Amino acid sequence: MAALCPMPYAVIRLTWPTPWPQGAPGGPDSIGDGVRASGILLGLAALGGAVLTLGLISRRGDVFPARRPGLRGRLVPVLAAVVPAALVATVLCASSISMIMMSTRDGAGWLVAAIPAPLWGPTLGLATYAYYRRRTDHRRRTGTEPTSRSIGRPAPGARR
Repeated sequence: MAALCPMPYAVIRLTWPTPWPQGAPGGPDSIGDGVRASGILLGLAALGGAVLTLGLISRRGDVFPARRPGLRGRLVPVLAAVVPAALVATVLCASSISMIMMSTRDGAGWLVAAIPAPLWGPTLGLATYAYYRRRTDHRRRTGTEPTSRSIGRPAPGARR
């Protein structure tokens, strides 16, 4: 759910460089090049956030991918994922009220983006907390740091 919430927002923002911008402030004729560029950047940021959220909720987000030279196969530091995700979740929780208010003022395009707005921040916060618990649980259970090979494997003697 946390990875799907930014999709309507991203789609609306990515329509801004087209001749049919959705939810544009002041209508399609009032958008300047700067606003169009910011729409593209915000839409791409929302898509990037969705991809990073998938990293929080899947085992693939525990280890750097093979395409990262120098980091490949190493564990992602827990706080390197948790701190930015928690910060973004807090900002999203705070901004969801203004997104809903904007949707009622600026029209139907924003209404589509505002529907998941109250869920976006809390679900990202829950995904962040689950990631933190999953990554630090090994340390509490065994008293040792996990390795990239031990992530995703059950503890010795644990039932599947």
